[in-house]
Amino acid sequence: MRLLKISALLSCLFATPISAQEMQCGANYQEQVEFLNSEWGETRQGMGLASNNIIFELYFNDATSTFTFLIVRPDGSFCIPIAGEGWTDNPPPNLLPAGDPT
Repeated sequence: MRLLKISALLSCLFATPISAQEMQCGANYQEQVEFLNSEWGETRQGMGLASNNIIFELYFNDATSTFTFLIVRPDGSFCIPIAGEGWTDNPPPNLLPAGDPT
């Protein structure tokens, strides 16, 4: 069973954000990273720095297309705002929003 229940498993290419009350958070970032790798085969594929030195990380399994986003705070605690399946780096054009993306 997953260390942290992730209530936003998805179908196709869309994810539904988890509400603040449902967001899964924890204190041990390293344990969560090891769990994502051992249970879901997900490895970090991207990251970015947001305001207040908060790091956003994307974990992804290329074989199964499952993904997890982590928000990592400077103190090492983390939250999972969204997770799912069906990740793709290149969504088909008909799934992109209409209009100019710029």
